[in-house]
Amino acid sequence: MRRVALALIVGLFAVPAGTLSASAAPIDVTADPGDRGVTVTVTVLGIEAESIDTGQLAVEEGGQPGLCASGLIHTSCTPASEAGGQ
Repeated sequence: MRRVALALIVGLFAVPAGTLSASAAPIDVTADPGDRGVTVTVTVLGIEAESIDTGQLAVEEGGQPGLCASGLIHTSCTPASEAGGQ
């Protein structure tokens, strides 16, 4: 599940990043997998634009594992039970 989530998250940023012109701002996407989930960080011009946590890392107080994004682009949390699929 972690690999699928990571692939989807990176894909969300890879398509727009790949379509930017060569003179556009540099975009750096890093993924840090761990035992409790994956953290993906998007940095534009040295400024952290977005941070996305999956799995146990995304647990809100009293909540369930899922997917949380926070930053300049989007801020939300979705528990795995509401994500659909399976």
